Amino acid sequence: MSVPERYLEDYRALRHGAGAVVIERDVLEVAGDDAAGFLQGQLSQDVDALAPGDVAGSLLLHPDGKLLCLLRVSRAGPDRFVCDLAAGTGEAAVTRLARFKLRVAADLELSRLRMLAVRGPAAPAMPAPGGTDSEAPSGEAGEDGDGPPAGTSDASPPGASEDDAGAAGPQRPAGLDRRDQDQHVL
Repeated sequence: MSVPERYLEDYRALRHGAGAVVIERDVLEVAGDDAAGFLQGQLSQDVDALAPGDVAGSLLLHPDGKLLCLLRVSRAGPDRFVCDLAAGTGEAAVTRLARFKLRVAADLELSRLRMLAVRGPAAPAMPAPGGTDSEAPSGEAGEDGDGPPAGTSDASPPGASEDDAGAAGPQRPAGLDRRDQDQHVL
């Protein structure tokens, strides 16, 4: 099986340089005096243990225990949480949460976020918190360039020569998906 040259060029750019992809995400903000207690009872994560600025992966389940969606929950303040969900899952999550939001002082606000993700070893550094234009100190933002780009592995694509593969990159811990390393600015 041969791989078209345009795919090999994209692979080389992501593996040895930088490439960009447009990503859409659903963003659910939960805010109010009862937000922490409400999410504590609805998500699999211990949201009470999150300090402002902390982010953790969590699950939102149906009442019968089946998975509705995987999300990242960020504590943006004492009574404000931001949930990052895959595009298209936000409405179902809001419907599910609203179903159990009885006499709870928490507002649910869903929005769609569209961003440009730049990946690869030559990707620019992630800006420091606060949105300054200065580069992050060396070593802080290199995480996005480690390992293969999303949807690839350390192995060469089918039909690629040994030169296309380059040196094997750093290994990710077992069970850590590339999506877990994406850096999203909300």
